[in-house]
Amino acid sequence: MWGVSAAVASASLLNDTGGTVRRQIHGTFRAGMEPRGFGNPVGNLSAGYVPMHSVAAYYRDPSNVRTQLIGYLPDVRVLNVRNFEPGQAVTVGADTWRMFPMSQRTVAQVAGRSQYVGIAYKVA
Repeated sequence: MWGVSAAVASASLLNDTGGTVRRQIHGTFRAGMEPRGFGNPVGNLSAGYVPMHSVAAYYRDPSNVRTQLIGYLPDVRVLNVRNFEPGQAVTVGADTWRMFPMSQRTVAQVAGRSQYVGIAYKVA
């Protein structure tokens, strides 16, 4: 069994072509407690302030629509990229993170663009 992250439950998610059962997995990239509580502060590298939060993954039980935390994505964080350039490397403690906008950074709410929602990958 393995999981698929999707916004809407669909019968097409239930099995792969080999017949292996797939379960719906929810994450907290743009919604949930972590982004709402920690995703809005704007970082400022010159002040040494780079707020990032983890991306949690939840298992969704289709029989009772309950969710259960199964863990966090390793070496991946979400942040507000207003003051960071796409691809910029930032050192936080002993770790180096490379930051990118989720899609296309913009001030306006435009379809297909991420405003200031960004993702950081630990590279060292």
